[in-house]
Amino acid sequence: MRLIAPLSLAGGVLTLACAASPAAAAPLANGDFSAGFTGWIGQTIACGDSFCDPADDVITSFEPPPGGFTANFDSTSGAATIATSFLDNAVYSTSLRQLFDVDEIQGRNTGLALALDIDYALSDPFTDLVIAQLTDPSGSLPAKDLLDGGPVDITAYAGRTAEIYFEITDFVDGQRDTLTIGNISVEQVPAPAPLGLLMAGLGLLAGRRLSFQFAR
Repeated sequence: MRLIAPLSLAGGVLTLACAASPAAAAPLANGDFSAGFTGWIGQTIACGDSFCDPADDVITSFEPPPGGFTANFDSTSGAATIATSFLDNAVYSTSLRQLFDVDEIQGRNTGLALALDIDYALSDPFTDLVIAQLTDPSGSLPAKDLLDGGPVDITAYAGRTAEIYFEITDFVDGQRDTLTIGNISVEQVPAPAPLGLLMAGLGLLAGRRLSFQFAR
């Protein structure tokens, strides 16, 4: 059994997700998935007929993802795993997203970093699709690729609304593909130690060594 879908669908899925985002946002919630999928929005796309014509796709969104799609959403391991399950229920694309307000830079910190753990398994790396990124719904800032894990510099997003988005899609062979993410958080980046303070510390260390030598 083969699943045929145009590669252009991926961009459509992402566009649909962004367009469907709610207008209001709050700080990043449940980034460690300790509360299951609370705070997250999930989506599946399944073939509506045996020919798997994109025009007949069945698109289902959840907030949070329900237990009826346990083959596609799992958080029992302390992280979130989203998966395709075409051979079980015709789902060939699964996504997860959250719209949130990025922290302001606080105190003497100089930036922000998005920390996360990420891993994925593709049955065919040449035809299957995996997306992990941070985007600006207003389109003013370029997207941040998160596939290599964190920390990722998101200083430009400080004080703005952002959407974090994950997608796994199997276009061709219909086998199970998975994307696992966890420990997502926004971290303050501290200012580097001033050069003068560093030099003073080195001077103090040199003075102690000199005093020790004279004492001997």
